[in-house]
Amino acid sequence: MLGAIIGDIVGSVYEWHNIKTKDFPLFRDDCFFTDDTVMTCAVAEAVMNGGERDDFIDAMKKYGRMYPNAGYGGRFGKWLFSNDREPYNSFGNGSAMRVSPCAWMMDCGFAARTGMWPSAGSERASLSAEVTHNHPEGIKGAMATASAIFLCRYYFGGYCMDYEMPINNDPAECKKRIKNFIENEYGYDLSKTLDEIRPSYSFNETCQGTVPQAIIAFLESTNFEDAIRNAISLGGDSDTLAAITGSIAEAAYGIPKWIKEKAISYLDEPLKAVVRRWEKGYPANWSKQDVTDSDDGNESTPDSKRAKSTIEIRKIGITYLDTDAIVNAANSELEPGGGVCGAIFKAAGYYKLKKACDEIGHCDTGNAVITPGFDLEAKYVIHAVGPIWYGGTRGELEKLKSAYKKSLTLALENNCRSIGFPLISSGIYGYPEKYAWREAFSACVDFISEHPEFPMRIIFAVIKDDVLLRGKEELKNSEANVYSIGG
Repeated sequence: MLGAIIGDIVGSVYEWHNIKTKDFPLFRDDCFFTDDTVMTCAVAEAVMNGGERDDFIDAMKKYGRMYPNAGYGGRFGKWLFSNDREPYNSFGNGSAMRVSPCAWMMDCGFAARTGMWPSAGSERASLSAEVTHNHPEGIKGAMATASAIFLCRYYFGGYCMDYEMPINNDPAECKKRIKNFIENEYGYDLSKTLDEIRPSYSFNETCQGTVPQAIIAFLESTNFEDAIRNAISLGGDSDTLAAITGSIAEAAYGIPKWIKEKAISYLDEPLKAVVRRWEKGYPANWSKQDVTDSDDGNESTPDSKRAKSTIEIRKIGITYLDTDAIVNAANSELEPGGGVCGAIFKAAGYYKLKKACDEIGHCDTGNAVITPGFDLEAKYVIHAVGPIWYGGTRGELEKLKSAYKKSLTLALENNCRSIGFPLISSGIYGYPEKYAWREAFSACVDFISEHPEFPMRIIFAVIKDDVLLRGKEELKNSEANVYSIGG
């Protein structure tokens, strides 16, 4: 949801002073958060509190009254400060700018596994609009925005069905499919370019006059910052346009650390607290569906709103993962190598990562160390040293399991909520894949059991189809299956 907040803050100074250029300082000293940020945080809190109708109404009224001068529309402001809990048939763009937390409830793994549209998040996206904006256009604007966010997470995240190939390495194809879906499903015309829209575009507070333009701003972007600049350059309702675009761009590109930190500095403590609570549990895990899908149908925790850890296997290069940390299958001397190790060094910046490893110097087999991720999307690289296979006679099982657990512990200590693993030791170290998968899953289950209060999104990244299939089979037959969202 932070993408929406960033777009709002950047656009706040241009709403009544439109500019028709991308050349402007991203953050100014006089930037501020508006109703878009307040209501996005309200929707996030509602989702975390259960995502039912009353949760949305209560949270919106609570935060609206906490921030009475945030710049609400006339009818919405009247609703906020009244005792009325009924909708008022609005089709304003407020339903779209605040919806993003709901889209992070939509389970990409479920969609890849079943080919079905995930209902939990989409139903709540609709509900988040309906409590005030129950006009068909108001609901459509929210649903189109949520769908665009979900599809970005799905395609850019490398998800696909078993008979498909991931397309996350082809951003143009990802955007083409997203564009086609939104046009076909919601009837928006996304054929115009920004250059065609910009000259005559003016202030418009409706969904139908804002959402298509915001989506186009994303479709023409090359990264998160570029998407925000695209939206602002159109003019119009700048903060809301950029909030919608930013919420979509976040799902596709992630958010650079400096932009995230700068934006948060504009928030006060109550809003920062909502962001911290949201980020503490990986957003997709706030869905009730996610915490109640174990084989026996019982909740995995007495608190049905608590996030849970998840394990998935994806066919993707590990350097393309959007996790907080990725794990390098390292050697004891922490030297650059081939395969996964070589790919990570290349993507992180060879000399920067090598220097960091040289400063550490050595890592024992079964242990792990951590360095910055440098040029990677991941904030950290955890270097885990697995054992060479000698037929299982030299403690290989214990050492491999230890390498995984040490990696997960380092992730915990560095406040990572997601981590990407290769199948450690299964390459040139010769560890049989079948047993390598078993020890990997066993270590993950042990860690999750030992730290139930620390939800972790665990992804195994593999390239070869046979390794993927063997991993899914082992996952299905292991204790880890209860945490599976992608197998």
